[in-house]
Amino acid sequence: MQAPIKGKVVLGFDPAYRTGCKLAVVDENGKFLAKAVIYPHKPAPEKKRQAAAQEFIDLLEQYQVTMIASGTGQRVVNPNCLWPTH
Repeated sequence: MQAPIKGKVVLGFDPAYRTGCKLAVVDENGKFLAKAVIYPHKPAPEKKRQAAAQEFIDLLEQYQVTMIASGTGQRVVNPNCLWPTH
């Protein structure tokens, strides 16, 4: 467990293919602000994949996130694979 990071609102995410990416936002004092589960990749249905990016952006904007922390996830080494460019 990491202590709160002074002056930073952090969005933590734990990537997973089958069960979705778990997201949580905490404020500068470590107070829990929000949580979500998104499905930005296959095998999720197209509708869920399209909604994932907007939900991610909404959390960043709504809570003015200044840092993102990534877990290792379920068989995911590089979190960039969650947002395919094609």
